[in-house]
Amino acid sequence: EDYEGVLERFQPRFEEEYFARMGAKLGLAGNEEGDSGLVTAWLQYLQDHQLDYTRSFGELADRIAQEGAPRFGEFETRWLARIDTQPGGRQTAAGQMARVNPVVIPRNHQVERAIRAAFEGDFSVFHELRKVLAEPFTRQEGLDHYSEPPGEHERVEVTFCGT
Repeated sequence: EDYEGVLERFQPRFEEEYFARMGAKLGLAGNEEGDSGLVTAWLQYLQDHQLDYTRSFGELADRIAQEGAPRFGEFETRWLARIDTQPGGRQTAAGQMARVNPVVIPRNHQVERAIRAAFEGDFSVFHELRKVLAEPFTRQEGLDHYSEPPGEHERVEVTFCGT
């Protein structure tokens, strides 16, 4: 078989896997018609409002148990309506989201902070970061700052590995 045939089969397979994984991040059970559009709408919302990708999934999961005006506009209304139709409803969605969406990731500004402190002989920042990253799906008391995106003055333009 030629490479064009392989590539033609790759795209639908990739999209199927991509939307299944993204659906899981949104707490969607199964794959219903319109789910790919819901995923796309979520990503567009994040981009339009310049929201942090990782934190926004956690904030969205928190909306499952809250009443009141939607934090994420029309998307949230559509999303809640979708998860309300699946077996287990919102509780199942919340559990799924907690399993696949990390609370903390190794953000460049935190890694940079640990490296700089280590160069000055202080390895406590490294050890604390290592502790947090050992349980990325768990909110750890007193260590919430590790889940924060970088402030304007903390943005890392060039990393130690040159990326």
